[in-house]
Amino acid sequence: MELENRFKNVIQDMDEHCFVLELSTLSNPLRSLRGEANAEKNNKIVDLLQYELDALELYTRSFVINPQTYKRRMPDFIDEYSQEKLDYYAERFSKSLNPQLKSRYGDILLDYQGEKKFKNKYDIFCNLVPALLQVARLATKEKRDEYEPYCLLRTP
Repeated sequence: MELENRFKNVIQDMDEHCFVLELSTLSNPLRSLRGEANAEKNNKIVDLLQYELDALELYTRSFVINPQTYKRRMPDFIDEYSQEKLDYYAERFSKSLNPQLKSRYGDILLDYQGEKKFKNKYDIFCNLVPALLQVARLATKEKRDEYEPYCLLRTP
């Protein structure tokens, strides 16, 4: 049970980050906890940690985009994701307060073209666009201070 609580705390800490240039910088606490979960043979937590790591490191990109080299499409292997993994991303997409994480989960769900079923892509798109706009605002250095307080808000 302690491991599950620590997992929830790591996820909460990630959600409370306001802005990072690379999402992969949030990976270290997940990697550390995954090692402990492996040692305890807690496969459920290992899987959830791996889902998060996969989302964070799916493709490393900065929010400073070169239009000549940037490709939005996720790698084709996401079409092989399990139903459990897609359901996890859908839940994180709906609950995450961090606009960068929310946009990453939404990108995965929107780009998924496999056979498994989940929430309507139109609904995902409608919720993804505001998150992407907020990420754009946060990435604009001179506007970042205006949005800092939002990132610290948490729902009960």
